[in-house]
Amino acid sequence: MLLTERNVKGIGVDTLSLDTGMETRGGALPVHYAWLGSGRWGVEAVANLDVVPAKGAILVLGGPKVRGSTGGASRVDMTLESVSAELDRSNKAAKRK
Repeated sequence: MLLTERNVKGIGVDTLSLDTGMETRGGALPVHYAWLGSGRWGVEAVANLDVVPAKGAILVLGGPKVRGSTGGASRVDMTLESVSAELDRSNKAAKRK
């Protein structure tokens, strides 16, 4: 749906891969081949996605270009006042534990 019905340029997931690995129906790494093959980007292992709203967030993504590489470490930052407040509450609660 995101690939064919929406004007989505990139996706972020909180797992270590865009795919679950070997898929029985779609072959090996179907999201990598279909999504990335269409010129879109994907970011893996993104934290705190549970507090990002479906609309209204501003995402800033930075990653170095490394000659000959197919990926690498990135920095992901998201700005939205209500989300910042939620993250502050979440971090304070985690520190109390």
